[in-house]
Amino acid sequence: MIDIQILKPVKEYFRTCFDQIIMGQDDHCDLIIEVEYRIVFKIKEKMLFCHTNHSDHYYHNQRKVSGTIQLKQNDNLSFGNINIKIKKFEPTVKQDINEIISNRYKKIIETKPQLKKKLEKIEEKLFLLEQEIIKDVQK
Repeated sequence: MIDIQILKPVKEYFRTCFDQIIMGQDDHCDLIIEVEYRIVFKIKEKMLFCHTNHSDHYYHNQRKVSGTIQLKQNDNLSFGNINIKIKKFEPTVKQDINEIISNRYKKIIETKPQLKKKLEKIEEKLFLLEQEIIKDVQK
């Protein structure tokens, strides 16, 4: 998760649930802004980095920099007339969806045993529907 605040030209907050933000004019960017190059914020090993695909410099906490730099919370960046503040960041925790569903199912059954029969009935109906779909597709 990366949480930034655009301070200039307009004040806006932007948060992504991913470990990367790509900013620029390109349609493939996460955030469309008026710069002639791409700005990439990326979390690697619990650290946030910024780099551009432009050879020119930019400012990090009022110091002229270029290339890839490591960022900290509350750092300020300037790219031409665009000023950005890093609010916070943390790596995204990847979880297995099957494990999440299985754990929730077990918890529901433990706390509300009367739902077990209903859930089993739903599973049975879903299985039968899936079988019907398979038969229709094979025709």
